[in-house]
Amino acid sequence: MHSIADKRRISFLDGLRGVAIILVVFFHAYGNPYQFGRYPYGDTFAGVISYGWVGVQLFFMISGFVIFMTLEKCRNFQEFICRRWLRLFPAMLMCSLIIYLTVPLFPDRFLGPGFLKDLFRG
Repeated sequence: MHSIADKRRISFLDGLRGVAIILVVFFHAYGNPYQFGRYPYGDTFAGVISYGWVGVQLFFMISGFVIFMTLEKCRNFQEFICRRWLRLFPAMLMCSLIIYLTVPLFPDRFLGPGFLKDLFRG
C-alpha cells in the first residue's frame, strides 16, 4: 500500500535519477580520466562511458526541480533550510567520520594523512 508521501513523488523523476546515476558510475568505473578517448575495456562500454557528463547534468536538473517542489511544501524558507539540514547533515557526518577513521588504512593517499581539523573545514 502506498503512503501519502509516495503519492507526491513523481516516479518518472526517480527513474531518470537512476539513469543519471548509472551513467556517472559507468563513467567513473570504466573511463580513463587521464587519457580521454581511451578506455581500459576497449570499445565495449565506450558509448555509455562517453556520456557520463550527461548523467551529472541530468542529476543536477532533477535535483533543482525537486528542491523547488520541496520548497513549495514548506511554510517558509527557514523551515525549508531546517528540514534540509536535518535530512542531509547526519549522512554527511557519518560519511566524514568513516573516511576519517579509515584514512590510516590508505598510507599512500594523495591528500596525505587525515587530521581531526579536516572534519571541520569549510
